[in-house]
Amino acid sequence: MLAGDFDPNFPLKHAEKDMMLSVALGEQLKLGLPVAKAADGVMKQGCADGDGDLDFAALYNATKKQAP
Repeated sequence: MLAGDFDPNFPLKHAEKDMMLSVALGEQLKLGLPVAKAADGVMKQGCADGDGDLDFAALYNATKKQAP
């Protein structure tokens, strides 16, 4: 990750879709799932930043932007 090698094994856009579905199911079941919601937010940001076709490890880029 430090070298910036994010060749896709499992694209971020697919991981975000799965996380979005998990959060939606949690809401239907009246579960808070705060960590899943936070992860989905970072995944959405990564996709919005153009990293959706990269491996989900590209979340590293999105988290670097959020760091103080």
